[in-house]
Amino acid sequence: MSCQLIAIIDAVAALSVSPITRVLRGTTLKNSIASADVPLRIISAVGMRSSGMKPMSMTSSPLLTALWSVTDLALIRPAGLGMGLRDVAFGMEQYMATYTDVMRGLRSTTWSLDDTQFASRVVEWPAQSGSYFDAVVVTHVIKEIVQ
Repeated sequence: MSCQLIAIIDAVAALSVSPITRVLRGTTLKNSIASADVPLRIISAVGMRSSGMKPMSMTSSPLLTALWSVTDLALIRPAGLGMGLRDVAFGMEQYMATYTDVMRGLRSTTWSLDDTQFASRVVEWPAQSGSYFDAVVVTHVIKEIVQ
């Protein structure tokens, strides 16, 4: 059986998390994001402060497992717009609640969702660009079963 990382990223990208409809990943990633481009989601298993692949290890069964860390970064709007936190907090909380509901669809016979963490914060994207966004960072740890 081949590695399921691409299928895992496809599944995360396919989540319909309203109101964001634009998703960037892999070859569609951009070197910069303009204010007019947001809201959008950026999905990656590489960089973005995720741990990437953890080494495969033998379990008590004859199966091998791999842990993948996949980050789903939602750039909601350019930071500093509106009236500050009270202006954006409810929308970010609503986004996280919607994400929680739709992520029930993240399942497969060859991998399982091990852990998901949410954080709302101001993010500079890309790093050292001087472009800051109100964002929700969702980090999934997914265990792949390698036979």
